[in-house]
Amino acid sequence: MLFAVPTHIVPSVVTAAGLTDKSGWIPVNSGTLATQFKDVYAIGDCAGARNSKGQLLPRAGGLAEEEGKVVASNLIRELAGDPVRGEFQGKGVCFIETEENKATALQANFYAEPVPTWESKPSSAEGWTQKVQFLEDRMKAWFS
Repeated sequence: MLFAVPTHIVPSVVTAAGLTDKSGWIPVNSGTLATQFKDVYAIGDCAGARNSKGQLLPRAGGLAEEEGKVVASNLIRELAGDPVRGEFQGKGVCFIETEENKATALQANFYAEPVPTWESKPSSAEGWTQKVQFLEDRMKAWFS
């Protein structure tokens, strides 16, 4: 079995624009995902969200999706003149296929105190069904 993740780096245009810091990521407010630049937010693989211990959050689609929901909701509120701001909670889910037609969901909270938490159930056919449903739900929501 091979479990590998390619090296993540931000696109050169992001660095050239002066958005990154010495870590190589775009520093953000870990709750709102706002950058140091007015009206500029960063989510996903380029965002340098950190937990309370200063550790960068992993590059994961489940986290990017939740970050995007927070930023989109806050932009809508801002445009409507509503000062209430949502905060990213550092939570996400990632499905891991373990064998044919079996998977497990890894639920993580990277902002949990005193340390980040992870929870998963044993790999199962039910986990596979949940993974497939998760993907189908996103495809319908994003590309309907």
